[in-house]
Amino acid sequence: MAITAIKSWHLHQLDVNITFLHRDINETIYIKPPPGLKIHKPGSDLQEILHIKTYLHNLFIIKDLGKLKYFLGMEDYGMLTTKLISDPMDYTTHLSKDSRTPLASTSAYCRIVRRLLHLTNTRPEICYAMSKLSEFLDSATDKYFQVALRVLRYLKGAPSMGLFFSLFIDLTPFDFSDSDWRACLNSRRSIIGYCFFLGTSIISYKSKKQDTISASSCEAEYRTLALETREAQWLRYMMKELQIDQQ
Repeated sequence: MAITAIKSWHLHQLDVNITFLHRDINETIYIKPPPGLKIHKPGSDLQEILHIKTYLHNLFIIKDLGKLKYFLGMEDYGMLTTKLISDPMDYTTHLSKDSRTPLASTSAYCRIVRRLLHLTNTRPEICYAMSKLSEFLDSATDKYFQVALRVLRYLKGAPSMGLFFSLFIDLTPFDFSDSDWRACLNSRRSIIGYCFFLGTSIISYKSKKQDTISASSCEAEYRTLALETREAQWLRYMMKELQIDQQ
């Protein structure tokens, strides 16, 4: 979206009907541009966009949602008069599977988490909280539920916050990364995070638990850099496909 703003391209959103009813396949699938698509002008030709929509609709029966406006509509969980807070999570609180009393039913908790996970597309500040909350969906406790409600309270107090993609920036990329050694109380694995920018616009970010246990904070940092490097390489390939000059 950062590149779309800079280049003044058209940006539309689609939804595929009954997508989960399509059967799994074991064959290797090669994706190629639809007939008539001109790759040298991505997003700049409205007629081509309409042609692609028609082509996809004939194949999959899609729902045309028009120009991109939002990612998620979130219902209110009875918190209209609740006290607002300035942070999505108390970062001094360490959650574990043994935190307090298990919930009798996790259905309400799972609904909140599923909705909030989609919201991380435009609200990177809740990524860390959601990575913790989604860890034990089948064995959540009342403490986890309270933390999920805290995220809702934070969002209610800052509904207009989101990502800003400026028209007037250069395309110089840079990034930040960090790791929290042995932050997970259940597995002793480290929590990592990184973010990539083009000028002042963020284009990629992630917060997750590492796949293996690091013997030291130095090892955790190196593993973070390895993951960050793979993401940087993928972004480089994508920008090349979009014919964006890279510095």
